[in-house]
Amino acid sequence: MNDDLLDQIKTELADLSEELPFSDYLTRVEENPQLARLSHQLIFDVVNATAQPGSERQMFSDLFGIEPVLRRVVDYLAAGALRLDVRNRILLLVGPPGSGKSTLVNQIKQALETYTRSEDGLVYTIKGCPVQEDPLHLIPPWHRQELPVYVEGDLCPRCRWFLREVHGGAVADIPIVRVIFSQAEGIGVGTFVATDPRSEDLARLVGSVDRSLISEISEDAQSSARRAFRLDGELNAGNRGLTDLIDVFKMDHRFLSVLLTLSQEHTIKLHGPGTLYADEVLIAQSNLAEFEALVADPTAVALVDRLYTVQVPYLLSVRDEMRIYDKLATGAAPGAAHLSPLALRLAATFAVLTRLFPQSRDGWKPMERMRLYEGAYLPGARPGEGERLRSAVPGEGLSGVSPRFIAEQLSRATAHAEACVGGANIMANLADGLTRIPNIDEATREKWSALLPALREEYGRLVRIALQKALATDYDERRLEISRSLGNELEASSAESDPAESPTLVRIDRALNVPQYRRNEFRKHWVAVSGSTPLESEPYFEQAVDALLLPRWNEVARSLRETPMSDPILQRLRGQGFCEVESREILRLGTEMAQPRRRMPGRSHSIEPH
Repeated sequence: MNDDLLDQIKTELADLSEELPFSDYLTRVEENPQLARLSHQLIFDVVNATAQPGSERQMFSDLFGIEPVLRRVVDYLAAGALRLDVRNRILLLVGPPGSGKSTLVNQIKQALETYTRSEDGLVYTIKGCPVQEDPLHLIPPWHRQELPVYVEGDLCPRCRWFLREVHGGAVADIPIVRVIFSQAEGIGVGTFVATDPRSEDLARLVGSVDRSLISEISEDAQSSARRAFRLDGELNAGNRGLTDLIDVFKMDHRFLSVLLTLSQEHTIKLHGPGTLYADEVLIAQSNLAEFEALVADPTAVALVDRLYTVQVPYLLSVRDEMRIYDKLATGAAPGAAHLSPLALRLAATFAVLTRLFPQSRDGWKPMERMRLYEGAYLPGARPGEGERLRSAVPGEGLSGVSPRFIAEQLSRATAHAEACVGGANIMANLADGLTRIPNIDEATREKWSALLPALREEYGRLVRIALQKALATDYDERRLEISRSLGNELEASSAESDPAESPTLVRIDRALNVPQYRRNEFRKHWVAVSGSTPLESEPYFEQAVDALLLPRWNEVARSLRETPMSDPILQRLRGQGFCEVESREILRLGTEMAQPRRRMPGRSHSIEPH
């Protein structure tokens, strides 16, 4: 096995180290014009290569609930691939800390590295070129009309010197090598992190000059000067790929001027005389405050005009927010305390509530909007109500607690728990964590703390639902039966015509209390989603099934009063993903709520299960 692995690695390295003369490379370009593609086309091809039919982009699999952001980014790349004017702009991701900007860019970088290792992602360069430039630059501009592909740009100073001084102008013999993009090696991927503008050296962006080579100049000063350019800046590294500009507006005007020239003219002004052609996707990241300061600066009009701005807000769907924390929890070491599903949902609920405006023009309250954003049905809502609300209130999600804050509280709770982190644990940690946030004012701290009572009510609601599911007879089997029946009925309908009056749809309408005048809208919605997503993942379906199958709370309460600590109920709770400790805690809380004349916490704006 070890020998086979070593042989495989050796073969891969040999394939990735291919070398051929430029004359042979020209023949390959004729056979495969994709070799001549520019950076926007290359990265757009990366996205398409990792796309799964009928699903979101696989390369963005670690990003949840930001489909509008991804569509904007892909639209930018698609337009740039067509060489439209948008390729002359900097793609700017603006959002609060922890909203996923860096994750998005890092996934593009990783996918780009992987793609250039594949046969579809072949990239070649002139051997020894420090900026991995296009070998077709060896063809002078006045001869390029004879080529079957579009060529843009010119040789870098080092390659121009190499062609003249080493090969004496013999273009056909110039060695061409395959290149694999690598962020670690600074090949095709550049990353610039802005720091203190007063101490920044522009060479970090555009590269430095080797003074020792200049001092050796004897006969041809211009030729020696070309050799002296190191071309080791981050913009040089990102040529033919991308450069990630982190905290871009912390740069001073010298740096921003370089970026402006690069985006407009695809050239980098070098130290001393001359410029360098560069073809790369510039992706900048900024927080909202620095972006707004830039927009308000009248001297920055030219730069703002060259930005393709995409807002990256926090998530407003509890379901998607939970997926972030669930993914983080899966990386925990063996032996870590069990993280209850209730703890995850309560943490995500608190995070989303901090990001919502207190009021909106449509009249929906924050808790109601939170449920609509998750895809739930509320009386009076139409299909897709959450999406319409989201577009009507664009500022929501640009403030609130960061996922990093929530992850920190989950980590603290897990580190101190002996066996299980339950709902009560995480609520206590959230309350304590709010007192420790150093960078918020007291008004914001008090506003977020005021959400904790609503979180306790939500905890009571979730406890009740868990117990209702535990007492539901044959819940999983009956759920599957409803799914099959609904799927068969929808298959007989089409989005263009009114769905048939099927028994399952009638039952769902009644269970959700959908008014008569809305039923046709919802049935068309069911037909539309049935062809694109599994019914089990549709929020309306889950809500309808619970409304149809779950016993009413008064029935559950009566059962809990009769058998306060039932082993069958505990077993069914464990089947829902709760550990032994949390199962007993849920049963204890439910038994308390079941006592007569006690106020039942957890009243919800959503449909009560029947």
